Amino acid sequence: MLFLSSRRSPITCIENLPNELFYEIFDYLDGYEIYTAFLNLNVRFQHIITSSLLPLKINLDSKSKTPIKHLCSNVIIPNNNRIRSLHVQNKILSDEFLTECIIDSSFNHLESIVLNEITNDKLQILLPNLKNLPHLFSLTIYLKIDYSYNFNDIYQMIYRLHILKYNKLSLLDNKQSNLIVSSTVNVQFSTIEYLVIDHNCSVNQLMSLLKSTPQLRRLQCKCLINLDRIMENKDKLILSHLLYISIAQCCLRFDKFETFITKISSQLEVLHITTYRDIAYLDADRWEQLIVQHISHLRRLNFNHYHQVLYNKCKYDDFSVLTNRFNSPFWIQRQWIFELKMTRTGFIGTVHSRRTWSDLSKHTEVTLNDNFLQTVQYSSNIQFTIADSCSATWYQSVINEINPIFFTVRFTRLHINCNEIYTRTFVKLVQLLPNLESLKLSSFPFLQLNYLSDEDTQNLRSISIKNKITKVSFKGMNDFEQVYFIIFLCTHMQYLEVRCTKHTNVDILLRFILLQSFTVTPHLRSLYLYVPNANEELIYKLQTPIYHEKLLNNYTIKRCGDNIHLQWK
Repeated sequence: MLFLSSRRSPITCIENLPNELFYEIFDYLDGYEIYTAFLNLNVRFQHIITSSLLPLKINLDSKSKTPIKHLCSNVIIPNNNRIRSLHVQNKILSDEFLTECIIDSSFNHLESIVLNEITNDKLQILLPNLKNLPHLFSLTIYLKIDYSYNFNDIYQMIYRLHILKYNKLSLLDNKQSNLIVSSTVNVQFSTIEYLVIDHNCSVNQLMSLLKSTPQLRRLQCKCLINLDRIMENKDKLILSHLLYISIAQCCLRFDKFETFITKISSQLEVLHITTYRDIAYLDADRWEQLIVQHISHLRRLNFNHYHQVLYNKCKYDDFSVLTNRFNSPFWIQRQWIFELKMTRTGFIGTVHSRRTWSDLSKHTEVTLNDNFLQTVQYSSNIQFTIADSCSATWYQSVINEINPIFFTVRFTRLHINCNEIYTRTFVKLVQLLPNLESLKLSSFPFLQLNYLSDEDTQNLRSISIKNKITKVSFKGMNDFEQVYFIIFLCTHMQYLEVRCTKHTNVDILLRFILLQSFTVTPHLRSLYLYVPNANEELIYKLQTPIYHEKLLNNYTIKRCGDNIHLQWK
């Protein structure tokens, strides 16, 4: 590479580069590696390395071979006022490092600390010293598994760090015996804006922590448990900056979770939560009431509810009534989708913000007609998903068991993510879902017309005429008989997305699809293709049969990376 100086003379030697450029490069490297590689190179680099203008970042992980004692005495301690970050990722190194190096006020430019599996004794010595660091804004601590931690004391010391903006406290073992905490945690006001509670925490403990974080913007909690009654104090917590909450495991009943949310006065915009067992979490009306009355600024909701059931003993009437309300105007206007996923262990109910229906369209600029675009974005939004790798016989029997759900819930989207399902079972499933608007096949079952009896084939013809599927997506398709099966089934499709493999003959596939659009799918107007290593030569190759065989007249074809979009009128 050729560099030019301010005088326009070419720079052909690395030593002719300005110091400022080296400072910028070294900002991406570990401080000890900079020392070992450049300190003794020459006088100029020695001056750069020892200059107060060069901040140092120390990162020790399992690959570090340098003795800790040598590192501390020769690099860290002599340069303590230049160190910006100390990240000790190795659990064995943490104790040794804190033995050889005391972090005190001499580290006056230290901004970030990460310590892995630190013991309680070392932690009790470390935290009080951190009060004297004027620039420490980030602290991450992974606690070593033992049974002597007093979280009340730990959080008290952490909250005394008056500059701290980010704090993560993690305990790798979730056994309740590891926690020595009172029902509340008494701490003083903190400047923390991003709090990660990576251990079990009761509602009251969490409320006590939040009470002292008026500047909090983001909250992540690993596991919210129900050890005690929620405090009767009717005062709300004023957390006017809190925009984001994520609870990886919420073990509360829904009524307790509602109480918790009602006590937080915030401008919450994003909520991620995973819940278990209590079917009330699938009550769309209660969610709507909670959101409208207490978190009205919420714009993104992502929640997973795991509901383990024996499919032959589920009370489907209650289940259906609750989930069907996710099709109300409240959910549709916010473009929040409810997905009911069938797995081998039970149902998973999921609500998530509407993603672009197409995986490929978001990568390519499109101009669809207004009516079609409105259909894609604002159609009703309950999805049924079949996941897991089970036998075709299992799927057949379970679908027969859960028939009542299909009669009462207005599913508009179907997602198949399994390889083992009978052709007849698949056809029956589509028949049981008369309101389907979209069909997505992430893993393709073996579907062929010649596997159906004459009666089933006639039934398929009837279903193809009556169904409302306008959007179809599938991937990993190499067998044209299976492509024809989907085309034959979805005669009303307007939009088709195909994720090809490296073995797909893309030009032959495109010709096949366009020929079928003359008779079988006359409403098809938009085709997306994902093609590994797509290039402009492929675009020319695809246009050749279109032109010579007059397959299309008024069309546009665009490529963005490996994504190709063909649209016509």
